[in-house]
Amino acid sequence: MAPGGCCSSRAGSPGAAADELAGALGTRLAGRFDRAEAMRVAGETATDCVVAIGGGSAIGLAKALLVRTGMPQVAVPSTYAGSEVTPVLGETENGVKATRRDPSIEPGTVVYDPEPTSTMAPGLTPTSSLNALAHAVEALWAPNATAVTDALATESIDGILTALRGVLDAPSAPTGRERLQQSAWLDGLCLARTRTRMRLHHQLAHALGGTFDLPHAELHAMLLAHAPGPRPGLQPSLGPEGRRPP
Repeated sequence: MAPGGCCSSRAGSPGAAADELAGALGTRLAGRFDRAEAMRVAGETATDCVVAIGGGSAIGLAKALLVRTGMPQVAVPSTYAGSEVTPVLGETENGVKATRRDPSIEPGTVVYDPEPTSTMAPGLTPTSSLNALAHAVEALWAPNATAVTDALATESIDGILTALRGVLDAPSAPTGRERLQQSAWLDGLCLARTRTRMRLHHQLAHALGGTFDLPHAELHAMLLAHAPGPRPGLQPSLGPEGRRPP
């Protein structure tokens, strides 16, 4: 196996998973890095593959490295962002968050394991789940949505709403965590398949987060109850005359 680089959150379960992977790789591990030192470590070592272990930030960092170096990625998500199956990369510079989309950005391999999600901070599980829920809701509003993406989004929403309360009551139980991961995977597929610009909810989250350096998932949780509401009386996927809302 060729040397690889590992980017991860250092705290909690993602860090523990990265420690275990680093031990298993032994001398085949080229290096470990966080956001601040990623390009330096990648440039100074013989890295030819990046393993991202963590939430949307760690996976986004691996995507940014791919864009700049062409190195393939392996993503091991520890939250419910769903970005591990999307060709989308968001980057903030000078307080402005810009989003790019390209098929080459999507990680080539994704490993789903509920164990790294079981020790998430208590407040992160609901906010990360609502982040996933927001992705699915926006997929239903997408002007180029299809019967397939509607089905994926509906199943994702059902899974999150069904499993979340049980996970909050029993955070270490694997069954509910598996259902949340499956739902996050589905909502990520929705974003990848609809190939549309982000709607009001995401635009607000990106604008506020980039301007004020606010956490993405928590913003989604707060905005979700308000952003879909400017046009009362509409169903999530169809307008009053059977057309999708613009």
